[in-house]
This record gives sequence, C-alpha cells and structure tokens, in this order.
Amino acid sequence: YSITDAPFVSRSGQLRSTRDFVDSHTEMVSITMVFFAPQYGITSVMEVVAYMAGPGGEFSVETKVEHYSIVEGQRLWVIAGIQALVILTVCVNIADIVLNQNETIKELE
Repeated sequence: YSITDAPFVSRSGQLRSTRDFVDSHTEMVSITMVFFAPQYGITSVMEVVAYMAGPGGEFSVETKVEHYSIVEGQRLWVIAGIQALVILTVCVNIADIVLNQNETIKELE
C-alpha cells in the first residue's frame, strides 16, 4: 500500500490530489512504519522525518527506531504484581486523604 494508491491526501485540513503530495511548499514529510515479527515476539516502529526549508534550502532527515518485545511467563507476573502494589498504594493514599480530610479542615479553621 502506498500513499499514491489513494486519490486524495489531507494537508492543513484540505483535500489534495496525491499527484501534488510533495511539492515546493512542503516543509516536512513524516513516515511511520510498523513491523512485527511474531516468531520472536518483537514489534519495531520506525519513523522517518524529512525537513525541507524550501527551494534551494537545506534538507535534513531524522530517523528513530523503537523495539518492543512481548512480556510473558514469570516476567509478566512480576510486572503485574508490581503494578498491583502500585495501585494498592494509590488506593491507600486516597483513603488516607479522605479519612483525614475532616481533621485537616478543623486544623485550618
């Protein structure tokens, strides 16, 4: 699938023909690609951003690649346990604030 497979592209809230997708007024082009390798449980996200300063101007490209792996087995249980403890701590703190709210109000008066 390519951007040129679609008849139109949206730029600044306006529909444009894909024939005019990149032109002399284009200042930036961003492309995000997502790759998944199920046999290894890894997802990779690659972003390529090209900056164009106009006719005769500078041209620069930035790339960023991030990899995410699936968490399973014992490691998943450890992460889930830690998150459960965090949620429990937040609930205890909220309950403490609510229960001690009347004492705080009395102290301020």
